[in-house]
Amino acid sequence: MSKCVKCNEFLHPDYFVIEDIRGDSVKVCTFCHTNRKILTIENEDGTIQEKVTKEQAIRNYKIYIDNLRSNPKIAEVISKEP
Repeated sequence: MSKCVKCNEFLHPDYFVIEDIRGDSVKVCTFCHTNRKILTIENEDGTIQEKVTKEQAIRNYKIYIDNLRSNPKIAEVISKEP
């Protein structure tokens, strides 16, 4: 799970960049890095795929994590002892 050092929010790892802050390499979300509330996601050919707000990205990641947690196959892997 990735957490932004500026806003302290958890987002999908695709929304992060590495920044050098006071000599440390830290993860910063793209929203804080660009100082924007809405990001435009483009396809490889440059066409707009979607526009995402920071709140949507946070909510979508929480839903994604909850779905993983409730998946029986993942629960089985997590519960196995090494």
